[in-house]
Amino acid sequence: MNTKIRKGLIVNTIVGGIFFLLLFIFFSFDKANSIGFLSRDLTNNNKILGTLVPALIIILLVLSLIAFTLNTLFIFFKDSNENVVSKISDTCNTLNIVPIVLSIFFLIDAFFFSPVRVSGLSMNNTLNDNDILIISRTYKTINNSDIIVIEKENGDFIIKRVVAVEGDIIDVDDSGKVYVNNVLVESSENWRGGKATKYSNRKLEKGEFYVLGDNRNNSSDSRYYGIFKKEQIIGKAILSMVPLKKDLSPDILYK
Repeated sequence: MNTKIRKGLIVNTIVGGIFFLLLFIFFSFDKANSIGFLSRDLTNNNKILGTLVPALIIILLVLSLIAFTLNTLFIFFKDSNENVVSKISDTCNTLNIVPIVLSIFFLIDAFFFSPVRVSGLSMNNTLNDNDILIISRTYKTINNSDIIVIEKENGDFIIKRVVAVEGDIIDVDDSGKVYVNNVLVESSENWRGGKATKYSNRKLEKGEFYVLGDNRNNSSDSRYYGIFKKEQIIGKAILSMVPLKKDLSPDILYK
């Protein structure tokens, strides 16, 4: 085996191995990146696809592992037929494209931008059930009126609008009326979320947020769950991809 083919095998094996490990890690240990959103979304909305997509990724991982193993073996078989090695290596390189492309996609998704699907009616009329948003994970600040994706303690996600940030003072009574800095932001006379979590002159500390759904009477939000921490924020919505719209300003259904 000539030096050029051997060097190519070594480079391809290293690159393929790195991206195989990245894809395996994403698939096995992900918590809130694309595979996490994808599996939860498909499981809830389409159980057939929810089963097929993880199965397809597993098949691609197996093929990638086979390609990595063959490349590794041929590195040590110095007397192998160069034509055979070249053809098999080309096939292995083609298989390596899969984990490379998927890993790059998941890296972007895990650290930069993610697609998420709206589930439920709590953000009507701004967002509707099954709308698809693009969220940014690289946001620098969270401000009032921003729409954010939050991970609850049980691992589920909710999409709500920020109505109070650190430094704001909130007051919430039993009926669910919400005041931010002494300004009524929600009267909730017909709120169907149950008994609200009361606060009296509660000043939000650093990294704390109070959120509401735009469909105020039909939303389980901070009135029900209480104050959320920055660590629970997965990302900030920057646009609606389906339907396409960049303006996500409040379109309050109830107040």
